[in-house]
Amino acid sequence: MRVLLTGADGFVGRHLTPALKARGHAVLALTGPSASDAHAVDLLNMDALKREVGDFRPEVVLHLAAQSSVKEAWDYPQLTIAVNVIGTLNLWQAVVQPELQQFIYISSSEVYGETSHERLTEDHPLTPMNPYAVSKAAAEQLLQMTVQQHPATRLTILRPFNHVGPGQAESFAVPSFARQVLQSERYIFVGNLTAVRDFLDVRDVVDAYCLAVESSTLSGTFNVSSGVGRSLKEVLDDLIRLAGRQHLVIVPDPARYRPLEALSIIGNSERFQRATGWTPRWLWDDTLRDILATLKT
Repeated sequence: MRVLLTGADGFVGRHLTPALKARGHAVLALTGPSASDAHAVDLLNMDALKREVGDFRPEVVLHLAAQSSVKEAWDYPQLTIAVNVIGTLNLWQAVVQPELQQFIYISSSEVYGETSHERLTEDHPLTPMNPYAVSKAAAEQLLQMTVQQHPATRLTILRPFNHVGPGQAESFAVPSFARQVLQSERYIFVGNLTAVRDFLDVRDVVDAYCLAVESSTLSGTFNVSSGVGRSLKEVLDDLIRLAGRQHLVIVPDPARYRPLEALSIIGNSERFQRATGWTPRWLWDDTLRDILATLKT
């Protein structure tokens, strides 16, 4: 397949690009505007997008590129909405043509907002609680509307739950915890540790996305999740245990708390598993060991 991938320089994209190529796909990997390679592109620049797509004529588009930090979304809501909503519309308009069989949009579990400890299905109401989540929900709705004018193209919306693994930026909770666990002499400073999240290894996420690309029928909305909820306190305790640093003291830091945060987001991915045969395979402790090992180097 000819696959156009956006966000190739992001956390998932750096794992996904070689995986797609290894499976025999021709990949045009677009990176963000701050990248220095030949395929850096600004989603807000339609002319640049059209030049990059050029004669590639993708059969599948896998749209990962986004402003993905919830913290930055609170700090820069206008930029988040512009990149994640207008940028998505620009991409759609740049790539839609007769050869395009599937447009895969990577949304987020954040669109669900506040929930109980139930495992969420795709039919759960959307109640986004931060600018990032709002932007993802808005882009979903925008694509669902525009794709109706092009019935030959399948729209697949994937809602991945929190994913972690080697190479994730330390602005995110788990690698930030891991760095402190490895480097702190005594104290670890944290925000709210009661929040419960559904964590997947990034390599399981990559497997899911590859299967979505290779499906000839997949369309609609699908969760990509482990189905296991872990509090951030449990995650931190596991990192401390695996690093052998039980002497560390955990200190709450009000500056690290988010303005609004869902207490629990746990997913049910049975629909995606039935459609593709995907299942998570990475063990939790192995994921954390790999994160710690990467930060030691």
